[in-house]
Amino acid sequence: MPIPFPSKYIRRDLITAFGTTTGFFFTAGWQIIEKVQFFGIFKPSQYGTRGFAFLIICSLLAGAILTIFITRAKQTKVTICVFDKVLPYLPLYLAMEAGFFKKRRIEVNIVVGLGDKKTWKEVCENRADFGLSDPVVSLHEDDRKNNEGRLVATLVTKSTMCGITKKPLPFYHDFASIPKGLVFSGYEEPSTTHRALLKLKEKCGVIISAYKPGQEEIAAQDVDSDIVILTEPFATVWVDKYKGYHRVLDGAQFFGDLAWSGLYCTQSYIDNNSKTVQGVVDSIQEALDCIHTDPILSLRYAVNIYQDFEKTAVCSAVLSMIRQNVFPMNLVTSRLEWASALDLWGLKGEDLVFSRFVNNNFASNSHKNRKP
Repeated sequence: MPIPFPSKYIRRDLITAFGTTTGFFFTAGWQIIEKVQFFGIFKPSQYGTRGFAFLIICSLLAGAILTIFITRAKQTKVTICVFDKVLPYLPLYLAMEAGFFKKRRIEVNIVVGLGDKKTWKEVCENRADFGLSDPVVSLHEDDRKNNEGRLVATLVTKSTMCGITKKPLPFYHDFASIPKGLVFSGYEEPSTTHRALLKLKEKCGVIISAYKPGQEEIAAQDVDSDIVILTEPFATVWVDKYKGYHRVLDGAQFFGDLAWSGLYCTQSYIDNNSKTVQGVVDSIQEALDCIHTDPILSLRYAVNIYQDFEKTAVCSAVLSMIRQNVFPMNLVTSRLEWASALDLWGLKGEDLVFSRFVNNNFASNSHKNRKP
């Protein structure tokens, strides 16, 4: 489905290059043709309109040629490993679809890790430049003294867990409302969803059943589970498409603000590629701005990106996440969000020291320099 590319997202660097080059050649050319006879035949300035038109055409051609060279300039290639192609990662995919990476001459290759630890492994073993998953579980290694992982952007600041069921259960608004003994199924550990289920087990006495990423449909049909935890848009698809299913739990209400999903790389990569890191973060920040300032356009991008799902389900899920502030206004990670994520995993501040494992420089620059 073609998507209109609004003027505010046009590459201003190309417009500037074209205008500057055209103006320079016109000015310089006019000075030259006043003194030089081209081909020894004529001075364009002596022929009024014809000479002026000749100069304009030459200047426009020069501007167009230089602009083409800029667009074909060597791009920086980066590989980003993601937990999975889930809807909460919309800012990343929207930045790709809308051309925000392209205008910064960054070519993005996406690979899927299907696990937080697996995603981090791709990064620390240099098979990927960036990882996108739960930063706490990804960066929490036994040998943390030599851990080079650094969180450079938080894309999701609220839980995207959605509980669905086919059983006659009410909607649960908080921990106190969940009765003991209910069977919850969710992603196997290590994953943020599984950790959230452990928190439910600790506070409410629920029973946990795990499934692997990619088995969402199988889990949703499991008759032995009372409540199935799905990420979007899986939850909305099942509620909208299959009769009898309804929502009974909303993770955004239960867990509040925390560093749920973030973009990380190694300190070595930052040291050697700081401009690239800034360009990647800037591109995602521009996508966030699009989501918050133009949700209708963002919905059209989302439908085009997640074509494996029903259009109505994608739209409904995106609007719900925008309404619940799942997507932050900027990519800066706050100390409170980091502390809440650590608490969810039963960790302390000294396990993953904020000042070491969180690098807000790029996100702060992006937020400060973004256009209103």
